[in-house]
Amino acid sequence: MPAPAPSTEIRTGPRTAAAGNDHNKEAGLPPLFFGTRPASGRKGVKMDKVIIAAGALLIAWAIWQTILKFQGKAKHSCCGSAEAVTVKKVDDTDSSHYPYRYRLKIDGMMCSNCAKNVENALNSMEGVWGKVDLGKKEASVLTKAPVEEEAFSQVLSKRSYTLSGYAPVSDGR
Repeated sequence: MPAPAPSTEIRTGPRTAAAGNDHNKEAGLPPLFFGTRPASGRKGVKMDKVIIAAGALLIAWAIWQTILKFQGKAKHSCCGSAEAVTVKKVDDTDSSHYPYRYRLKIDGMMCSNCAKNVENALNSMEGVWGKVDLGKKEASVLTKAPVEEEAFSQVLSKRSYTLSGYAPVSDGR
């Protein structure tokens, strides 16, 4: 009698997770993990629920950090401190006392706190009154005496900003 032919049986129909695990076990492969049960009969971890829970926690954390930032209680911002920066007032605000004018281009400003930090740096210089335009990333500076580019550059670099343009401005006086 001839030997029986090798089985050419093809499984048809829907495969369940359990069938997939049985097939993997027979083939010596690890079991499937998404929504399956291990061979011991214990319930496996439902990864879709874990992913959803992790996503929900991440969204909740982001919302919380945003609330803290708007309340001024966040620990970080682009310029190192999330606390609101107040601009130092210049004692002499009579522009006729400032015969020298400069237009400075400043790199590194990202937010209104950065602009206030730059204004404070400029206004801390003796005989200097500066105002910053964040949109243009530049400062209009009035001074009582001539100021060299290097002096502005040093004051700004101490606050981590870069002077990228320096131009004396004549107003026709």
